[in-house]
Amino acid sequence: MTQSKPLPHNDRLRNYSHILISSEDIRQYIYCPRIPFFRTVIRFNPIQTPKMNMGRKIHSDVHEFTIPTVSSSSFPDRYLNLYLQVPNLNIHGQVDVIEIINSSEDLTNEQILKDYLEVRENTSKEIGCIVEIKTGKVPEHVPLHHKAQVIFQALLVESNFNILILAGKIFYSKTKDQILFPIWPKDKSWVLDSINKIQNSFNSELIPSPTIHRGKCTNCEYWKICMRV
Repeated sequence: MTQSKPLPHNDRLRNYSHILISSEDIRQYIYCPRIPFFRTVIRFNPIQTPKMNMGRKIHSDVHEFTIPTVSSSSFPDRYLNLYLQVPNLNIHGQVDVIEIINSSEDLTNEQILKDYLEVRENTSKEIGCIVEIKTGKVPEHVPLHHKAQVIFQALLVESNFNILILAGKIFYSKTKDQILFPIWPKDKSWVLDSINKIQNSFNSELIPSPTIHRGKCTNCEYWKICMRV
């Protein structure tokens, strides 16, 4: 049988303009810029280990049955498990929880309280907090890739609702601990820039540089096609 010749490179370029960047893409990109490229452009599907499958099942169960507790019945008003798109930004994703901040009494974080009081005087929008549910251990600080995922969700919410997101919260279902952090305009600009970089890597089909943290490469499921080359 005669083997067909590969098409010239320009003819083989795919159109990625219809592909929406997800909150998972941004999380993976901040962890290692190559992962979304491997998943979308190369279409590499790593072997799912039993541990990974168990983690997905636990995460699914948590999202169905676990909601962070609060100290009062009136705060906060909540929106749960929303799937949102923003076509003009080419982004989409799932938002676990949006908490609406009804008054300054709902806030104990001093920096977020200052931002709330300043913004409250200058906007008619509702003010909210994004909650992301995690199943792992509570870290000393919020990992940057988890923070980026929450900020990405803030962009989704602000583009679809009359809500200004001032804060993010990681809720750890196993221990019921929560880590609260402010979200500033510069954080949203950082994530928007990362979204553009992901889209550019897709459209150009040029592989990004690997993460600068070599320790992340240990036992990485993408190592066999990456090897930091």
